[in-house]
Amino acid sequence: MNLAPAANRATFTSAATFSYVIHTRWSFSGQLYSRTLFRFVIVAIAGSLMAVFASGIVDDYSMHYLTGITGVVCTVPPLIIILHKHWTYNKLA
Repeated sequence: MNLAPAANRATFTSAATFSYVIHTRWSFSGQLYSRTLFRFVIVAIAGSLMAVFASGIVDDYSMHYLTGITGVVCTVPPLIIILHKHWTYNKLA
């Protein structure tokens, strides 16, 4: 029995929950609301998909794996922060 998918779901859920609480309370000094939780999860999933996409491109073109890691590290986190600032935690959005 392959437990990897269940382990990945549990890990993502735990990490996303912890990250949501820390970002909401500390980084953005906000309250915990279902609206921001929903948006946070959407952005987290989008970030995961961006990382998979970037890694896939590097693999498709047979580039060195460090190229993919560098690309992900340099692009995904800044995009995630911008999305959180302007959408997840934007009171007007």
